[in-house]
Amino acid sequence: MEHLTEFSTNLLQVEQLLSNFNKEKYNIILKIIQQISLLMRKNIKSLTGFRNISCCEIQKNIVDIKNIFVENKEDLEKNFKIEIKFSKSDDFNKIISLLKQLVKKINYKLRYYNNCISICQE
Repeated sequence: MEHLTEFSTNLLQVEQLLSNFNKEKYNIILKIIQQISLLMRKNIKSLTGFRNISCCEIQKNIVDIKNIFVENKEDLEKNFKIEIKFSKSDDFNKIISLLKQLVKKINYKLRYYNNCISICQE
């Protein structure tokens, strides 16, 4: 019985979290993160599945990651009011900055530690 009460409480918390953000925005960000993850040979189902991603892998795939942002430019500018423009000199820091801006808009956080990045809930 105690487990059922705990499960119900956890379910309510999940439902409240889901209602706190716009599903459309979440799905746009998830699509982008999934595309980036596939470059690193990882298949994720949720934003929090994007964890322990090596900064070296991001750097190695920087051109492809820029292309992912450009391909999704219309959705990003319309839904997040984030302008997507890259120059040839844009690097890892620009990508990280964009990712931070995006996940922050739906109450998630991009963490950087041990030369890896991860997305978690705030």
